[in-house]
Amino acid sequence: STWPGVVRTVWEVDPAIAVYLTERFKSPAAHAEVQNLVRSNASQVVDTPEDSRFLIGDSFRGGQRRELKCIIAWVSVTPVIAVTFFERRHGNDPLLLQYAHRVLKQHPVDLTFFLVSQVIQALWFDDLGYIARFIFETAKASQLFCHQIIWNMKANCYKDDAAEIEDPMKPALDRMTDMVVDSLFGDARAFYDQEFGFFKSQQGNLDLRETEAFHPKAKIDAEVAKIVVDIGVYLPSNPDGRVIDIDRSGRPLQSHAKAPFVATFKVRKERIIIDSNPESLLNGALEKRPLGLYLSNMICGWEGGV
Repeated sequence: STWPGVVRTVWEVDPAIAVYLTERFKSPAAHAEVQNLVRSNASQVVDTPEDSRFLIGDSFRGGQRRELKCIIAWVSVTPVIAVTFFERRHGNDPLLLQYAHRVLKQHPVDLTFFLVSQVIQALWFDDLGYIARFIFETAKASQLFCHQIIWNMKANCYKDDAAEIEDPMKPALDRMTDMVVDSLFGDARAFYDQEFGFFKSQQGNLDLRETEAFHPKAKIDAEVAKIVVDIGVYLPSNPDGRVIDIDRSGRPLQSHAKAPFVATFKVRKERIIIDSNPESLLNGALEKRPLGLYLSNMICGWEGGV
């Protein structure tokens, strides 16, 4: 095959082009040659995030630590890729873990927010504590990320829907939850107490153990009527809005063991509108609002919560 020679020639011109060559031409020979070149000359491609997959590979290999010495200086990959480096298949290599931790911290919380489930699962393999450290540090930077982490850890403490069979990870998850909660103070602690206190109180007040034996809809409506809405809490499935009311009619679900019914809450959200009126730049608007010309208003809607 001529692919190894072609790849080496392209590498001499620009290593990044050689890497992108494997995206255009799906040749195993080209892929293998690029991988050999990246691992032998890693310092030449630290500014190309796509090269990291050739350096790291799909799993940890013996003797890989010598090749990974450049990974600390590597440009950041996406959070979706970075979180996979915490998995057991990568051998808990300290250099790779430090790189993944740095990458996740560099990206905005708005992006890592959607990786909460993967982050929690990575605690299974967190022998060196890098994931726990990332959770603790990021929880202090964002209250919503903090709450989603706690919700997710609580959901993973038990194997069964009735919360009777503990997961082996429960002690570690409980310790992590306590550490995060204990670090909250001031408004952050008050927000946590309001949100989690509301849902904990409702779990204690509602009695749906005999829902199937009696008329499901009537029973559920009677229990929903007991809910006293705490204005300002949010639905865990939708943290962007704030609850302001509840529909007193519940809807039963077939999977009643895990989710007895759906309650519909009235949620208020803030909507951002860009002022696109060109005249606004000329009529003194800049003196009233900062550059950017963003307007906001409140919208309300009904959303279901299990």
